[in-house]
Amino acid sequence: MVIQKRKKKTSFKKATPWILTGVAFVCIVIRLAHQGPVPAGRSLEPFPDEAVVVRVIDGDTVILGTNQHVRYLGIDTPEIRKKIRGVWEYAPEPYGEAAKAANVALVEGRRVQLEYDRERLDKYGRILAYVRLEDGTLVNGELVRAGLARVLIIPPNDRYSGLFYQFEREAREEKKGIWAK
Repeated sequence: MVIQKRKKKTSFKKATPWILTGVAFVCIVIRLAHQGPVPAGRSLEPFPDEAVVVRVIDGDTVILGTNQHVRYLGIDTPEIRKKIRGVWEYAPEPYGEAAKAANVALVEGRRVQLEYDRERLDKYGRILAYVRLEDGTLVNGELVRAGLARVLIIPPNDRYSGLFYQFEREAREEKKGIWAK
């Protein structure tokens, strides 16, 4: 007579922590590797230190020669379009066109340097950056100084918050742009 040894069954209670640990590990790896979807037509290029601006979308958004969209950090300019029933329509807010025109005059067709803060992408896949001209001029700050942008600090991206608030105070006192009335 042959006696067979029975394999011990691993109880579900003993396996559960290992299964949960594995699932948690996979979720963490996916989360760390995921930078959000890259919209069609946008580049997967690494974050450039400098590039040429090929198109200005509005007062605080540009497109680089690499086809990457850049959203200026620390500021918000009046809009020139808004989404109505799922379609973008021309509907400029006061000073929206002036902010875009100033941005065009500052950066379109020019090589700019990009400076990053703690976050490099927004939820739409746009690069978040402070934009400087070759002479060192901080474009984000110039738009605030001209009264064509409000300060919009979204933590943890706050490197130039003090400077931007100072520029905004001066523009308000001088009643420039959006602060004219």
